[in-house]
Amino acid sequence: MFTYAIAHGINERWLDHRAFGPQALLGWNAVSTKVNKYGQVEGTSAGTSMAFDAAFYYRRPVGTGPHGYGSVLLAGAAMYKLLQEHPYSGSGPVLFTK
Repeated sequence: MFTYAIAHGINERWLDHRAFGPQALLGWNAVSTKVNKYGQVEGTSAGTSMAFDAAFYYRRPVGTGPHGYGSVLLAGAAMYKLLQEHPYSGSGPVLFTK
């Protein structure tokens, strides 16, 4: 969701693409590694109810359950739009050409 929020903010021109574009790209590069060859999102936790013990959240099982798909799709769509307007240049500290 952080990747989506940053990319969406750039697309809406709320955030400067030169300042926040590299973070969005790094975030997407990390998120996209979690999509396996079957299109499943790996490493997402099972649904969570409320608890007052932090250990409850640490013990949640992870796998390829239904949680996480929406976030990845939103981030991917926002990154697609971002890269259409600001193509990745791949050289130097400025990662976006426009």
